[in-house]
Amino acid sequence: MGRGRDLTDSERTLVHNKVMQNWDSEKRQIKIGGKKIILKACINLFCDEGGVYDMIEAKMPWLAGSPYFIQQDGARPHTANGTIEDLIAGGTGDGFVPIIVTQPPNSPDLNINDLGFFASLKVDVKRICTHCTSREEMMANVMKAFEEYPRDKIDGIWACWFNNLRSVMASDGGNDYKQAHNGGKKRKKDTGSACDFTVNLVDYDRCVRLCR
Repeated sequence: MGRGRDLTDSERTLVHNKVMQNWDSEKRQIKIGGKKIILKACINLFCDEGGVYDMIEAKMPWLAGSPYFIQQDGARPHTANGTIEDLIAGGTGDGFVPIIVTQPPNSPDLNINDLGFFASLKVDVKRICTHCTSREEMMANVMKAFEEYPRDKIDGIWACWFNNLRSVMASDGGNDYKQAHNGGKKRKKDTGSACDFTVNLVDYDRCVRLCR
């Protein structure tokens, strides 16, 4: 769709062989030209037929004619030298001009997904099936685990998240804090939720002054 010519069969074979030579099965990465790149992202995610760019053009044709933004996280495969430029070049054509924006780093202690949800969901998916034979089967299992994810478990993760926020405030926004534990099990038994929404006003006032 205006993003350069298709590869010939021989060129695709050459690329595939190069990828396999550099494939690290343990880290699920390849290394080409000094870049470590997740295999699927390299081959399928953005530029291949049916990938992100094709979906954007099909679902949001009004974006043609002016730049649009795609936000990504700061994982090294996404930001290695030349990667962003390659993504922009791969999506530019037929009036479409993507601008790749990398979100600032954030602590996994303050990201509900990294804090516990993704790891917990992964365990549930493996309980459904330890080995999937197709992408469709894998995605069906992920969706089943997501839809059946119990409220009690996500409540516990949110409780940990709120505890971490209070710990960060107590250390004036620093990283030198211990994750708080403040009777979540008892609170859940008494109130139905382990989450503690209270804030220490001394810590709060001090942090407000620091921010100002």
